[in-house]
Amino acid sequence: MGTSIFSRCLARVLLPVVVVASAANAVAARAQAAQQPQQTPQTPQKPAGNGAATGVPTNQAGPAKLVVPDHGSGIRSLNDQDIKLSPGDVIQIQVDNHSALDNTYFVPGVGKLLLPEAGEVTIAGYTITQVRDNLQTELDKTLNNVFVRVLLKEVHSRHVAITGVLARQGDFDMGTKEYRLLDLIDLAGGLLPPPARADAKLSEYTGTLYRGKVNVPLFIDDAYRQPDGDANFVVQPNDRVQIGIKPFVTHQMHILGEIPRQGNYYLDNNTTLLGLFGTSGFPSTAASLSTSYVIRGDKKIPLDLRPILTGKIDLEVNKFKFEDDDTLYIPKVIAKFMVWGQVGHQGNYPYPEAQKVYLLDAITGAGEAPSGEYRHVHLIRKINDKEVDKEINVDKMIRKGLMAENILIEPDDIIFVPMRHLRQPAGIMDGLNEVFQPLVMLSYFGLHPY
Repeated sequence: MGTSIFSRCLARVLLPVVVVASAANAVAARAQAAQQPQQTPQTPQKPAGNGAATGVPTNQAGPAKLVVPDHGSGIRSLNDQDIKLSPGDVIQIQVDNHSALDNTYFVPGVGKLLLPEAGEVTIAGYTITQVRDNLQTELDKTLNNVFVRVLLKEVHSRHVAITGVLARQGDFDMGTKEYRLLDLIDLAGGLLPPPARADAKLSEYTGTLYRGKVNVPLFIDDAYRQPDGDANFVVQPNDRVQIGIKPFVTHQMHILGEIPRQGNYYLDNNTTLLGLFGTSGFPSTAASLSTSYVIRGDKKIPLDLRPILTGKIDLEVNKFKFEDDDTLYIPKVIAKFMVWGQVGHQGNYPYPEAQKVYLLDAITGAGEAPSGEYRHVHLIRKINDKEVDKEINVDKMIRKGLMAENILIEPDDIIFVPMRHLRQPAGIMDGLNEVFQPLVMLSYFGLHPY
């Protein structure tokens, strides 16, 4: 027999090994971007209105702004009749045939004017048409031949603030213009990623609109992709817009059990089991894949890992989302088989859950022993609480290629390879019982003699 039997055995049948190739998602903790302090502009900047892309890097000194998709300007001039007066605006009142009433007025903080012949008139919150009609009504009560005109001279009340990762942060005077979100970003000089996130993509930008007591999330990427859509909303006076960058998730989880590299692992929103195994190493054949679980607080979440390691598609398992401080535990497999006698390493071997083990696999895995008698290998199996011994000529099986006789091993099977130089007695079980029966009984009671 010698070493040739195992040379031929290895040439035909190898011990199955589950190998799944996967690139590791190496996740490093990254610092959240800190906003760069900016000075509030003293005068409003006119936004680009020719549809050219803004934020494109130039040869000018300073950090390059983020390159954004080409988007048309949504700026339009408002009709004077569309603007409601607020403190800070300037109007002119003209009254035909009563020039003493003609004057230019600054809208005070109280929003009311004390006018000759008309008394106290509220103007804040009204359009110039409404102010004219109200004033006309009051003057008609005391004067004859009255014809009132109200002109909008200056608008200083329509302010909007924008802060965050921008070239210029601050408060901007919209005057008589109507802006959309992207126009406001252009007015602020474009998106400017901080140094810590210089490689940030447009999809990572986010923001919040503060309008009165309401906070509304912004979808920056959607606004650039569809400038005419709802994401590129019309800005209203006194709106506050905050632009930021989504932070990287730097939570940790833990992997314990039958894994090559136990320990702590960083994870982000894209972390998958395959990515984690690419870093920690894939579970060994001694792992009980079907009984793995995740410990999350006081919960124990079952997680059957067999589909991943057998190449099957299981979206529920592969898309499992870990949370901060989760622990993935992969226990040892319970099912085992024994290889005993004249082999390289005798003892109990775990029966892998993700594969089948055949007789030649078991013998090859245990290793060659020159003294082994492979013409009389014994497979002992308990059937209906009775031990059944089957003698197998492994030497003949290999020489003649009788792979159909390569028996599938079951958990708790015992494979015994006798010594080659001993002659087998007529009753093989009688000879084996003297040496081997105690070992068999110990194994079935869960005791291991090695």
